[in-house]
Amino acid sequence: MNKFIDRVMLIYIPVLGVFLSIVAIYFGIMFFIKDAKSAENSVKVLKTSNSRQWVVSSAKIANCVIENKDFQKELKSKEKFDYSEKNGSQVLSDLLKGDCNIRTYRTRWPWSKVNATTYSSDKKNLYLNTRKNRSIKNWVNTVIHECLHLVDYSHGSNNSSGKDNSVNYWVGKLSEKYYEVCKKIEKKEGCTCE
Repeated sequence: MNKFIDRVMLIYIPVLGVFLSIVAIYFGIMFFIKDAKSAENSVKVLKTSNSRQWVVSSAKIANCVIENKDFQKELKSKEKFDYSEKNGSQVLSDLLKGDCNIRTYRTRWPWSKVNATTYSSDKKNLYLNTRKNRSIKNWVNTVIHECLHLVDYSHGSNNSSGKDNSVNYWVGKLSEKYYEVCKKIEKKEGCTCE
């Protein structure tokens, strides 16, 4: 009887080991595929290599807003903007194709009213003024507004008066509406969003 048990164990243990290895590999692959698919479906229009927490939070929350289905639905429903021939669906399509890198700069003049800027010769970078002390909610509006400049939307002059229906100002304002939803998601991930 003892020899029988020894023989069974000699066969059973290696077979069990192979079976468990196959199961572990299968679940590891499934987890990797699921992770890759969720990363694939994730929108990363705004990127930054900046280590300032408010810049990182602004980028994460702005990407979350852009990815939000209700935000997208509301933007798509917008039929007409000032300073543009495109409708909301076209604007969303352009925004989702955007590749906007957030950088910072410091204005020489401490009383400058400029929150952020883009340059016509640089279609990849938007620059946030570090002299400004604003809420993340306002920065999210600003980075989306500036990213829209990088994908060729304008509002004429730099005077904001009467520009509420331009693509940049309207979509920036819309982002503030969805900020709270995304702020909660970021807080769950350990982000300090204010």
